[in-house]
Amino acid sequence: MVTGNTQTIVNAIVAIAVWLIVHYGLARMFKKAGEKGWKAFIPVYNSWTSFKVYWETKYFLIGIGTVVVAFVISLVAQSQNVYELVMILPLLMMKVFGIVLAVRMSRCHGKNFWWSLMIFFFPDLAYICLGFGKSKYERFEGQFFEKK
Repeated sequence: MVTGNTQTIVNAIVAIAVWLIVHYGLARMFKKAGEKGWKAFIPVYNSWTSFKVYWETKYFLIGIGTVVVAFVISLVAQSQNVYELVMILPLLMMKVFGIVLAVRMSRCHGKNFWWSLMIFFFPDLAYICLGFGKSKYERFEGQFFEKK
């Protein structure tokens, strides 16, 4: 029989192993793009690097800035309704940025629309597949999805 402490330790080891595999896949994606792989293992900096490689860092700064401003406004506002209203804008903006980043990421690796959905909804699995797969990185500057 497994005790509570043993189960907690096993869960922690599995979580760390999964985290390492996912971020190693992201590191390999960064290496394909000419960036250093260690950048994938640092929280927030890996998001910055993703925006740098696949889009532009100004959108990362806009997203983070909007969240910070909304958080400060929500602290000043004493009403729960104001808090909810103010926080909707940055959350929607970050979702839109996430969709665009997923599309650009899939296009940079020569993948199609379905890969964009996979990157958006299942990023951990997508990072592993793209990092360990045979796809090559090519900077994408065109439209999201051209008609063929």
